[in-house]
Amino acid sequence: MKNFFSHFKNPLLWPFYLFGPIAYGGGNGILILLGFLCICLFFKDPSIKRKSFQQVWHHFWAPFRSLSLPLFILFCLWVYMTFTAFWSLQPLYALGTALRLLFLFALTGTLISQIRNLPLPLIKKCLLGFVASWSVLILLLILTLILDILGHELSWINNVNFLKKPSQITRPALFASLFFWPSCAFFIFQTKHSFFQRQSPFFQEILFFTLGISVVFITYFLNMSAASLGLFLGLSVYLFLKKFPSFFSILLNAAVGLGFVFPFCTKYILNSLLFISSHKPSWAHRLVIWDFVSDAIKQCPYLGWGLEASRFLPSSTIELFLTEETSPLFLNTLPLHPHNAFLQVWLEGGVIGASLLSCFLFFLISFLKKTYFVPKERALIGGTFITFLTPFYVSFGVWQTWWLSTLCFITILWILLKKSNKIK
Repeated sequence: MKNFFSHFKNPLLWPFYLFGPIAYGGGNGILILLGFLCICLFFKDPSIKRKSFQQVWHHFWAPFRSLSLPLFILFCLWVYMTFTAFWSLQPLYALGTALRLLFLFALTGTLISQIRNLPLPLIKKCLLGFVASWSVLILLLILTLILDILGHELSWINNVNFLKKPSQITRPALFASLFFWPSCAFFIFQTKHSFFQRQSPFFQEILFFTLGISVVFITYFLNMSAASLGLFLGLSVYLFLKKFPSFFSILLNAAVGLGFVFPFCTKYILNSLLFISSHKPSWAHRLVIWDFVSDAIKQCPYLGWGLEASRFLPSSTIELFLTEETSPLFLNTLPLHPHNAFLQVWLEGGVIGASLLSCFLFFLISFLKKTYFVPKERALIGGTFITFLTPFYVSFGVWQTWWLSTLCFITILWILLKKSNKIK
């Protein structure tokens, strides 16, 4: 116990240990963790303390001098989307979003450059703290689910249930699913003398899938379908890539290509509207949104409507009748964002923006293939990618700060895992 509390003497470990409670409380807290982590890294770097403000500013921008190809394309996407703000429906709001994105990318680039200087023992402590904190997040979700079930039977439970309601659990459930992968990778590659590593490979796989399926069920019963579906598909891809690692690029590129052509497929998907409505009204609402956005894309297909136009594009409310016995559904055709990243980039940036996003993801997959070449590595990265891609296609706005901060945080975790030099 004394050794455990001694870890908290190093402020650099705080963001990793605090991840679970902050992720449970709200998604925007992830950005605070990234900022605090950046401050700690700069504070612990003695060379930074001796530099002038101009030198520190130069050091802050250093990661962007030698951009790899996927990051360069991502930067081009940001430049183009910033340029579209000038014909957006709300130019000042769009420019504010562009500046916010620039700050987030600069922050992440700086963190990545500083992480390379961390010693191996400290990296392991960071990863251990994150896994422990992720476990706390899972326990909080389980407790929320139990209290919600008991609350239907015992009315007094509602008076003491200080945790979130299942309807408020969207972001924490996504964190539980997405960060399942680096947490398990830590046990698979980092803990050579743990209970997990002492077991046979078959028993390790059973433990791995048992934990994964458990998280799928927890998130599903908490009404976060996108998170549960994403992790389920990720586990399926993991199993497939372990057996056929050579299909890594083909499988992931096909998933990205589907997103690029998605605006031209919505009319066919809309044919299942009544069937889906009777089973999952929230998913039926997405079909209505996607169909409306696809029509809007065709009105301005080349340059798009401008950054953040999806928030201000004139929309309407439609009335959907399921059966004569049920009351009709009143659905907004575009509530803030299209709930599909590619549709949103198509809508706001046209074919140029969608092509840049596709190129970024394609070259990112190529970079991952070259960096992670061991079959089990590729399987874990492939599972992570599909788990991220599912809510990327069916939930959330692509420019939401908490969502992008989440992707930045998971990138940092995988860099830490690779930096530890224990993945074999």
